[in-house]
Amino acid sequence: MTIHQRRLKIVNFTIAGVAFDCQITSWTVSYGIKTGDRIYTYCAAGEGNNSFIEETDGEPTLNLKYLADWTAGGISDYFVNNNMLTAAFQLDHHPDIVGEHVRWSGTVQIQAPDVGGDARTTETEEVTLPIIGTPVYARMG
Repeated sequence: MTIHQRRLKIVNFTIAGVAFDCQITSWTVSYGIKTGDRIYTYCAAGEGNNSFIEETDGEPTLNLKYLADWTAGGISDYFVNNNMLTAAFQLDHHPDIVGEHVRWSGTVQIQAPDVGGDARTTETEEVTLPIIGTPVYARMG
């Protein structure tokens, strides 16, 4: 197999149908999968497996870093006004590349961001939004 690499450049990102992709500087969809504990039994050798790994529940999240926008309806304003509510999200990765365009979608619980920072720096924020259920992954073309 040959090397295939791509730079992160363009995403289409919406929450509740409102586009915020121009504010996003970093994103991560995490499935939050954790390996369970290995449990051993006293089963004699030759009588089957003497251990198993406990099943766990994932804790998927959508992690966002973005430029703060406190205008009416801006991403910061939206997150504060909708704190703890649920909303649909859709994130299209490589939407401009045929054969690589993929999408994650689902429902997140909105979290108000921490605000503030150092003087004379660009105002940025970050949030970790819990995804309710498992994010849906789809190939778009």
